[in-house]
Amino acid sequence: MYRASGTLPPVGGTDEMRGLEVGVTTVRRVETDVAQVALTFDDGPDPTYTAAKLKALADRGLAATFFVCGKNVDRLPEVARMVVGAGSELANHSYNHPWLTGLRPSGVRSELERTGRSIASATGRATDLFRPPYGAFNAAVLSAAAAAGCRTNVLWDVDPSDYLHPPASAIAGHVLSRVRPGSIVVLHDFVRETASALPVILDELRARGLEAVTVSALLSAPAPGPEPAGPRPGRCRTLSVTTPYMRGDDVLAVQRALRERGIDPGPLDGVYGPLTARAVAVFQTRRRLAVSGVVSDEVYRELGVPCP
Repeated sequence: MYRASGTLPPVGGTDEMRGLEVGVTTVRRVETDVAQVALTFDDGPDPTYTAAKLKALADRGLAATFFVCGKNVDRLPEVARMVVGAGSELANHSYNHPWLTGLRPSGVRSELERTGRSIASATGRATDLFRPPYGAFNAAVLSAAAAAGCRTNVLWDVDPSDYLHPPASAIAGHVLSRVRPGSIVVLHDFVRETASALPVILDELRARGLEAVTVSALLSAPAPGPEPAGPRPGRCRTLSVTTPYMRGDDVLAVQRALRERGIDPGPLDGVYGPLTARAVAVFQTRRRLAVSGVVSDEVYRELGVPCP
């Protein structure tokens, strides 16, 4: 059984237990010490942005999981094949993207079976991973999914709400401020800003020693080992300079610190108080940090700024 203990609230614990009874595991993240995360893209394939995402991944030797709608696979089978050919994987996101909880069990089964056939027809490969549209499911949906051959209900623990089309910097900042080993990140294949944010996300993950892999690979990651004896080495809190996810008092602290040093803060937002504000100010002075910038352990050490 896969490990699933993420932070996304379940629709109902009883529903998930009923799912286990019929052989469907619900997973939000994977508890592991392995430095891997799964980036996932919903609602494709897309005629424009799927290829851009695949290029960003392939340029770095990385992979992701694309939760596709069957109707889009039937319309763009060559793009579906491109995903598999690039080393990423396809998974089931229903045929028409309905609220599965509003369908009869036969309707849920049909949605998932049709998409499974579309994926197999386009690529010659099958999948038992599925994600219900909107993350909405109940016991009846999981029972119907089991009947359709689905075995893992893949949700997420990091969601930048990219479908609302925030700036690329906001998408990258939100993901990078929350992702950790074992995370499953939900993104969307049709969002232009996500395609722009992806290289920033991938490069920063690599700088932190995190590898982007498929959901299937992450589910195979080993469970954590025993906690080592003695104190654990500390890590600086990663600072993402972005909008619109920061608290107002944090924004004011950073802007005040920058202005005191004669720097126009522009649209920058910061997080977590005066030490972080100082790190932003010093980093902005020496590196001319862009809106999409990220301050990590390495930057704190280089600047000699205390770890917040």
